[in-house]
Amino acid sequence: MNDDAPKIRTRKSLEMRQQEVIDAALRAIGRNGLSRTTLADIAKEAGIGYGNLSFRFKKKEALLVAALQYLIDEYEVKIDGAAATGSTAVERLDNVLELSFSRPLTTKNKLAVWAAFWSECHTQAAYRKLFGQFRIREAERMTSLCRQVLAENGGASEDAEAIAVGINALIEGLWSSMARGGFLEREEGLAIARKFASRVVF
Repeated sequence: MNDDAPKIRTRKSLEMRQQEVIDAALRAIGRNGLSRTTLADIAKEAGIGYGNLSFRFKKKEALLVAALQYLIDEYEVKIDGAAATGSTAVERLDNVLELSFSRPLTTKNKLAVWAAFWSECHTQAAYRKLFGQFRIREAERMTSLCRQVLAENGGASEDAEAIAVGINALIEGLWSSMARGGFLEREEGLAIARKFASRVVF
């Protein structure tokens, strides 16, 4: 039993350290952008030695992909929870819209990180693949919600996919505006998204 205890503590500490590195990478990317962020920057941000970090991630690209995957996973866990909460489909869709513009998901740093990865999709196959898979799941989630809302309100269910594409594109576009130096506040973004949704699906 005594021999097992140190191993458990070590494994937990490694998992915690991995998360600290990802968090540090996201902060560094948000501040410096992708191309100007180095492993040395991330190591300094995480408070660990460069050698330690480079041993875990042989190349910067591997760490950046891990950071993007974490960002996507974090977003989807929260949005999936919102999409499953509410007694009516309208409430569930509104929960998704509200969470999409909540402070935890739309800090200045996170919006900058999303924008940084979006801007590199055309040159980086790994980012393009992750975003492609992410957008498929995002479209399926929103289409399902829109179909449920239309069914509740007597709308045409065949319109659900097109409406879902419009809502997702609007959210992404509003995020882009919010990322550009405070051009749009999160409360304004939410109000616009709600107004659009109310005209086409509520």
